[in-house]
Amino acid sequence: MNPFVSVVNQRQVYADLLVQQARQASGQQHLQQALLQSAAMQLEHAYRFYLGEVGASYQCRNPEDITSLWQLIANLQLVGKNPAETSEIYYLIEDRDSWLCQLQACCRAFASLPEMAIIAPVEANRIPAISTAQRYDWSRLSCDQVQRWHAAFSDLVERQRQAMVEC
Repeated sequence: MNPFVSVVNQRQVYADLLVQQARQASGQQHLQQALLQSAAMQLEHAYRFYLGEVGASYQCRNPEDITSLWQLIANLQLVGKNPAETSEIYYLIEDRDSWLCQLQACCRAFASLPEMAIIAPVEANRIPAISTAQRYDWSRLSCDQVQRWHAAFSDLVERQRQAMVEC
């Protein structure tokens, strides 16, 4: 049995539990955002483990070292394989509006200082107006948004696992 399957499933359960807790914390903005950010991070970790799962399913060497799609593709090429699973993930990463691209951008934003640009000249004794240079404001996640990411990831995993079993 593929050792990554249970870890991917576990991270999905954790993300789901965190979103449920965030829904219950609707009147507590900081708690809700902390729970939603944690849920997003659990989904990001589930995705990374899922890449290892795909690598293990296709008998890649050292699938535990796979942390990106590019590493997965390189490892698959070494064993002479180019499965449809990687193509689907590639298209999701390239589409800036896809759930996966948004999830990854969100998690990168959590791990980085925000990029800011001054949009108004600063006068003495004034606080400058700033605008984030990000496409989305990841500091304000919604339960529905994270739940959509979770549902899309779960659908991807379920479909691709079925395809890998058939191969």
